[in-house]
Amino acid sequence: MIRRLPYHERQRIRQEMRDHLLERVNELKAQGVSDDEAVAVAIRQFGPPEWVGTLILEKRTPLPRLNWWRAVVLLLVVALTSLFIVSLSPQRFDLERQQQQVVDVMLWTVGPAIQSLQDVRNTLINMKSAPILPLPPSPLAGLSLLPHCER
Repeated sequence: MIRRLPYHERQRIRQEMRDHLLERVNELKAQGVSDDEAVAVAIRQFGPPEWVGTLILEKRTPLPRLNWWRAVVLLLVVALTSLFIVSLSPQRFDLERQQQQVVDVMLWTVGPAIQSLQDVRNTLINMKSAPILPLPPSPLAGLSLLPHCER
């Protein structure tokens, strides 16, 4: 686990661990424990190597820095993505869908009486049942919407 650290950092950690072990060995010797037993007890008290390595990495590994420019870029990406998603939301097209449904119902019910887009617009104005948007000039002006219903 410690291999992930730079060489000079590993050397410093090894020296620090050696110093702690020697200090503990000297304490145990001062209490009257033999040299071999003091070394074994100090190593056992130090803990399993995996656990010690994990603790060292937690203390020594620096957290990734979040620079201001990274934060600004992240904020912009999130804001632009949110705006894009909101602009594509289905609620935006509800009015157009409702108007299209009104026109579809009218074409099914009074289709034979309506012969052009201008007739549809005039019928909607007369009914005053839906908001009217100005119609763009249509290349289909003068053509029948329902050729099978011609008189």
